[in-house]
Amino acid sequence: MGPRIIRSLIVLGVPGVALGIFYLLLEGFHFEFAALSKEQSFVVVILFISSVVGVILFALHRYASDTKREKSENILSDTVSPGPGHSRATANISIQLMHPLLSMSVRFGVLHVRDGKDQVADRGPLLNKEIYFEDVDDRGTLLATVHYDSVLGLQFKCFVDHRGYTFEVVKQALERNGFTEVTRGEGKALRAWFLLPGYSLCSTVDGHTNNFLYPA
Repeated sequence: MGPRIIRSLIVLGVPGVALGIFYLLLEGFHFEFAALSKEQSFVVVILFISSVVGVILFALHRYASDTKREKSENILSDTVSPGPGHSRATANISIQLMHPLLSMSVRFGVLHVRDGKDQVADRGPLLNKEIYFEDVDDRGTLLATVHYDSVLGLQFKCFVDHRGYTFEVVKQALERNGFTEVTRGEGKALRAWFLLPGYSLCSTVDGHTNNFLYPA
């Protein structure tokens, strides 16, 4: 009887769990509710309210701790500490759009692959962090700011999300704009990758080609 009641009360959330725990405690002591006086009933009500408040406070404390730890982990994953003797540098990656890209409803971004090249022993961890470009003016100038290890350099690759346009149309527009090596996104049917002609190139261990900004 007890387990079935507990399972039914769980759907009520934290108060239901508290009620179930309180019920099991009273059942364990063979409590006869019908035999209680008014004073005893008042004590039982106070105990029940206290148990509900206690369980709720405990649940809130655990939730707050988990949320705080999760936020800390996210901050650590987004901010990579440079190695000994290293410092953080800032790269302002700018692109200039021309027609027909200028009139297309697409969104440009840059993937911060990692700090350093894949073949370097002290390379940074694989990040694959997406950073979207922001409009600088109404003439098609876009800017993305990326922070990286000043000693290792920055490995990155630009992309465009092109919902509403076919890959072939976007590929032609990117190449007319001067971007090179346009490829279809893997796993993302509406994303195209491309390289910026003004930056150096590097190869990954799995055969992909990315842009590379040498150490500052």
